[in-house]
Amino acid sequence: MIINKLNLLLAERFIKASKLAKDTGIAQSTISKIVNNATSQIDYSTLDKICLYLKITPSDFFEYAPYQFVFKNFQNEGYTKNKESANFKFDIEIVGELFPVSFKGYIFDLNNPEGASVSVHPLNEKNLESIFFDFDKHLSISIKSSLSEEITSYISKNILDSMGIKKINKVDVDYFYMPF
Repeated sequence: MIINKLNLLLAERFIKASKLAKDTGIAQSTISKIVNNATSQIDYSTLDKICLYLKITPSDFFEYAPYQFVFKNFQNEGYTKNKESANFKFDIEIVGELFPVSFKGYIFDLNNPEGASVSVHPLNEKNLESIFFDFDKHLSISIKSSLSEEITSYISKNILDSMGIKKINKVDVDYFYMPF
C-alpha cells in the first residue's frame, strides 16, 4: 500500500491546503484530492512543486507498507425495505489470505427526503481485532488512517448499493478497533 503524507506534512508545518494551492499555483481541487489520498496518481510537475515548496524529497512525501488490502465478496443478508436492520458480510484479503468479516447494519429515516442514516457495527469485534493484530504493529498512523478510510468507503458504498438507497444523510461505520 502506497499513500502520500501531504496532510501530515502540512499539519506539521501549520500550513493550510489553501495556502499551498495559492503559493504553488496548483488547483485547490488537486491539492484537496492529494491531501485526502483521493487520487490514484500525482503528476510529476505537481509533486515537484509540492516538494520544492515544503523543502522535502519524494521519499519524504510518500509512505509504503508491504501489504495489499482487498475488500471483496460483499453480501447483504436479509435487508428489506420494511426492516431497520440487517447483517452484512464481506472478506478482507491481506497478502493472499482471506478474513471473513460480519456486521450488523441499522438503517434509519428511510423515508426522509434528505436521505437515510446508516449505522454499522461489527458482530464480532474480537475477530476484527485479530485480523489486524499482526499487521497493525507495523503500520504507521498515516497508513492506518488511509486503510480506515478505504474500509469505511467500501462498507458504505456496498451497504447503500445493496439496500437500494440513493440518497444518504449520514453513514456511521464503526468497523473495528484500530489503536493509533
